[in-house]
Amino acid sequence: SGLSLRKAESIAAEAAVEAVTEVELSSRGCSEDAVKLAAEAAAEAALSAGASKAALPKLAAVAARAVTKELLAIGKEADGIGLVLHSVCQGISQEASCSFQVGKASAETVLASMASSGSSPDELSKAAARILRSVGVSRDLRYYTATALAVKTATYEAAVVNQCHPADVGSAAKEAAEALGLGILPAGIAAQEVATARAQSRYLPGQVAEAAMAAAMTAGAEANLASRLAAKSSAYAAALQSAYRGTSSSDIGKSAGFAVSAAGLPGRSVASESLLLLAAPGAVEAAFKKTSHLQLGSAAQMAMRSSLGLLPESMELSSAEMNRLWGTSAHLAAKLAATEAAKRAVLHGKLPFEVAKAAKQAAEDIGTMDDEALDGVVSRTALRAILLQAVQLSTPLMEAAKLARVAGESGGLSMEASRRTVAAELAMLLAQNEAEFLSNSPDDLTRLAKRAREGASAAGCTGPLESAFLSGKAAMAASARVSAVRGARPEVVATTTFSAARAAGLSLMEGSVLAAANAARAVAEQASASGSSFDEIGNLAREAATALAMPSAAAERLAGRAAAVAALQQAREEGRSPSSLAMAAKTAALAAGMSQGTAAALATKLACEKVAMAAAAAGKSPLEIGEASLLAANGGGAPSELRVREAALAAAKAAARFSASQL
Repeated sequence: SGLSLRKAESIAAEAAVEAVTEVELSSRGCSEDAVKLAAEAAAEAALSAGASKAALPKLAAVAARAVTKELLAIGKEADGIGLVLHSVCQGISQEASCSFQVGKASAETVLASMASSGSSPDELSKAAARILRSVGVSRDLRYYTATALAVKTATYEAAVVNQCHPADVGSAAKEAAEALGLGILPAGIAAQEVATARAQSRYLPGQVAEAAMAAAMTAGAEANLASRLAAKSSAYAAALQSAYRGTSSSDIGKSAGFAVSAAGLPGRSVASESLLLLAAPGAVEAAFKKTSHLQLGSAAQMAMRSSLGLLPESMELSSAEMNRLWGTSAHLAAKLAATEAAKRAVLHGKLPFEVAKAAKQAAEDIGTMDDEALDGVVSRTALRAILLQAVQLSTPLMEAAKLARVAGESGGLSMEASRRTVAAELAMLLAQNEAEFLSNSPDDLTRLAKRAREGASAAGCTGPLESAFLSGKAAMAASARVSAVRGARPEVVATTTFSAARAAGLSLMEGSVLAAANAARAVAEQASASGSSFDEIGNLAREAATALAMPSAAAERLAGRAAAVAALQQAREEGRSPSSLAMAAKTAALAAGMSQGTAAALATKLACEKVAMAAAAAGKSPLEIGEASLLAANGGGAPSELRVREAALAAAKAAARFSASQL
């Protein structure tokens, strides 16, 4: 079937903007007045093609690329190009986001041209910053965006275009990142570009991973972080190339598993945590590239089993034992299949109940969820797919919210549950989208909260308290994440998050508590992503949580939990032993300011839950699940009675959930 009307209109609008801009420039020239007239004509063409006024800032980026290409063709450099870009915004849209969209699109075009001409990585960063400054982008956003664009361009040129040695790719990434003095680690981008280039050149999955790890280490990552980055990037790159070669879903999964195994992480043990977290998602996503909508469930199941090593040909197991081994990891496969099915249904213009039906069919093909869990997955993936396209295409919010609510109800949610879920989801998506091009200024944070509130209101959230809570929650999460990713200090992340909470209408006390929790979580996650030690994760989380006016004991509890969760996730990705998981979480929690007893109890509880579920997924008996859980508990240093209780509770919960999934 064809595309949805909204998607078709979006494609038509982009084509119209590009064509009209090019024609106008060829006849009028590239003076500021000529560019403004060309932009005005492009805006009229976009509206005639069906685009909404809300979509014009994004479409301005299309015009900016066309203008920049024309200016480059007549010999203009970065400074000269920046002076003309204001005319694009004047002609298309006066929205706050337009300047950023125009500046970023132009910088991308200029940097690609400079890189192909042999410009150094630091020259790329400085040129991008000048272009963004010329259109009025704030300093914090300007430096971060310029650095990210320069790193991406430099690594692509070195890895893909010039096929440089991985170490040289890492060095180029590091040089681009350091040009503007930001503490942004470029290792992830370097690893991804090298992995992509090596996979496209038909290197074996293990060789892809080794090259990605070398690039990450040269770019500044320490060994453990380099292994995690290489595992994730090479798993997807190897799996994707396997899919493009037309191999089976099973072979796609094997490629991802082999890549992770070669990245310095634990070997391909059955249901390994590293494989489940790093190999399986990439394998499933790659398998979808070659799969029709009718086979998404079976493709997800086979790719995931293969990436985890759960295949009959590699193991002498009966079908019953294989089903037990499949365990709760099937839930992830079902969610991924449902999400992909819903996304495709929305793309092709299906009605809301058809979107929910497609998601349900994909999840049911795997067949391990009970009805309640299945309804939850189906409804949320269906409504989110509808809302995500609406945000991406800037379609009317009330229309999107209405359709999403119908999809949620079709998936099994009650009317009220569907309304609340849509309100929260739409507020979050809008806040995340808005935060990408806003600074930390009070005006921008007010705009962020307002945008989140528009999402909640469009879904029928009219009460001031509910609206403030949902919009505040969305604005805080978005601002905290973006601030942390841009390298802001923990106290800056905290104060920015608190300002977003207050702008959304939350009270001083509620805003302080929620902002501290969000800031600590964002800072801890970013610290983990940057390769910080468990102690450092805890220290940074504590700095974020204690920056606000609230009792230190409460702040340290929030910081301790955020740090423990981030450290535990990192330890799982690194494939550490069960007893080491609790130790990692406890170390981070103690550094965050938690008392010895509280940190030990929290770490024990978190580790037991994760290990028990992993044991259930590996087909262990209830006795073995309990033993594994107790082993994890012993690493936390909690009193004997507490260790036994937490291990027993986690084991019982995991065994019950596992048993229910097999009924």
